Amino acid sequence: MRGDEDSSLRLVYITPEKFSMSQQMRNVMEQCNRNGRLQRIVIDEAHCVSEWGHDFRPDYKKLSNIKTLFKNVPIMALTATAKPLVRADIRNILQISKSHMFIQSFNRANLEYEVRKKEKKKSTENIIAFIKQRMGQTGIVYCLSKHRCEDLAEKLRDAHINAAPYHAGKL
Repeated sequence: MRGDEDSSLRLVYITPEKFSMSQQMRNVMEQCNRNGRLQRIVIDEAHCVSEWGHDFRPDYKKLSNIKTLFKNVPIMALTATAKPLVRADIRNILQISKSHMFIQSFNRANLEYEVRKKEKKKSTENIIAFIKQRMGQTGIVYCLSKHRCEDLAEKLRDAHINAAPYHAGKL
């Protein structure tokens, strides 16, 4: 990955853990910024920057210096679960206190939620069958552990379902 002007790179997703642990990633971002190619930084699940949030992750807290590193780059913080105290904390930690805030219900008409009882012995087979009935759609399967996330993604791929694990330890 390069930060030069010839790069066709338009969008990069990285975890806060990757930003925190990889000097090379920070160097690329700084190079992109110097070349005028870093147009915005978006922090998803921003409630994680706050110790008051329901899913505090220490590497999110390390994003507190991102505004100092990239002074002129707009920052957008997204979360669906932040209460007023957490929202104030996010704005303070990320140094975006004068930003605009848009708040709406988490209940969006374009999303469908379904919770199913897990059958211990056939849970993976049931998930595969459920997904295959809905091929062409996109979804998220939540797991209770990183290991289960990795294992399930592998089994879905074995069943010819495009799947990738995503969790805090996945850099």
